Amino acid sequence: MSAAFIFVQSTCFTILFLTCESLSAQSLPDWLRKHSVAVNADLLMRSDNVYGLDARDNIHRARVWARPGFDVSMTRWLHGGARGSFALSSDDNRDNIPRFDNFHSDDVSLDRLYLAVDKDRWEVIAGKFAMPFQVSEMVWDQDIQPRGIFISCRLEPVTFRGAVFHRSHIHHDRSTVAGGQLALRLPLTTNWTVEADAGFLAFNALDQFQPGMERQNSVQLVEGALRYQSAFELAIGHFRADYRGSTRWPLAIDFSFVQNFGAAETQRAIEVAAEVGKIQKRGDWRLSYSFQKVDRDAVVGAFTSDDWWFHSDHKGSRITAAVTVFSHTFLQFGAVFQERQSTSHFVKRFQFDLGARF
Repeated sequence: MSAAFIFVQSTCFTILFLTCESLSAQSLPDWLRKHSVAVNADLLMRSDNVYGLDARDNIHRARVWARPGFDVSMTRWLHGGARGSFALSSDDNRDNIPRFDNFHSDDVSLDRLYLAVDKDRWEVIAGKFAMPFQVSEMVWDQDIQPRGIFISCRLEPVTFRGAVFHRSHIHHDRSTVAGGQLALRLPLTTNWTVEADAGFLAFNALDQFQPGMERQNSVQLVEGALRYQSAFELAIGHFRADYRGSTRWPLAIDFSFVQNFGAAETQRAIEVAAEVGKIQKRGDWRLSYSFQKVDRDAVVGAFTSDDWWFHSDHKGSRITAAVTVFSHTFLQFGAVFQERQSTSHFVKRFQFDLGARF
């Protein structure tokens, strides 16, 4: 790990420690009146079932995953947060790479630790935090928390974003990801808002992953080890339209396009997605559908969503249906139907979730 990132994380720990010391030195009500603290936690219990795999048995497994955390505003312009990750699963950590997971089945780790400055038009975040770019899950799994530095400048209706990430994945990742994004957000009518994003992500030093993380990308054997054949220099276009005319059934439509200029061929990916509804109050429903068509070297398979089975060189659909059963608690069913682009054999994946978010 570089000295710069050690310094960033040490600074985060120091400020959060001083915040806790401040809390212990005064009463809780007094401290809360001076600071804004919000819980940032979730719990997920999942049954995961995969059918129709080539040359391997069907998969049936269960996992419980808790991520307790908080966000705290120390001043009007300085805030930070931390979140842990605790998981238990019916399968073993040795199964995660062959099963294309972006997580450890059994896990105790630090999921987030960050500091952020948000003043006037500027925002700067340092540490380990949620993905700040607006990108599709065919580019980046939202459960992967990038570690690095992010900066943005808002000049309404335009926002400029830039970031450098390092060692964001859990599987012996030494990669560096640098990128920028230009976002335009406009209210068209009282109920409709659109956002158009154009960005670029460059992935470097990808050959340090554990074996098996290539995940359907083209590879070659170099000195006894598999290496990516292509570089990954991704131009990413994203368009989103939101409708808020119905409080019960808000609607979002997304379109994403990727062109990898580091690949000689098999370099494009598209996703079309729609989501209607919400899961906030008891009885709320949310339905979604997404379609992806991803060429073999269009994206880095190591970073794409593991809710889909294939990570590149595929086409297929994902459907979800969720209902809120209690305050903060929901049930969700998800189904994925995917095939490799050179075949007509579908892999089927069904997930049943009981989740809670705070």
